[in-house]
Amino acid sequence: MSNGLVMDTKGIAAFLYKINFITARKELPQGIDRKYFEENRYLSNKFTEFGYDWEVHPAYRWALQPENPLQIFQELQLNSDDS
Repeated sequence: MSNGLVMDTKGIAAFLYKINFITARKELPQGIDRKYFEENRYLSNKFTEFGYDWEVHPAYRWALQPENPLQIFQELQLNSDDS
């Protein structure tokens, strides 16, 4: 980091979660549950695991797959309450 702090992988994940580059995701029987930093600031706690996986926020995925940005909309699994 610019302040000289050396980050481990969990620290990097916590930073990416705080800036909303990644989101927490869990597949439940009723559908996909996503958590964003504003909703739950404690999912990135280094000492607690809540069973969520990490994924790149849907808003940034097109930039990571520039060959065919429209394909991301075909592959994206939306929550049942997303529109």
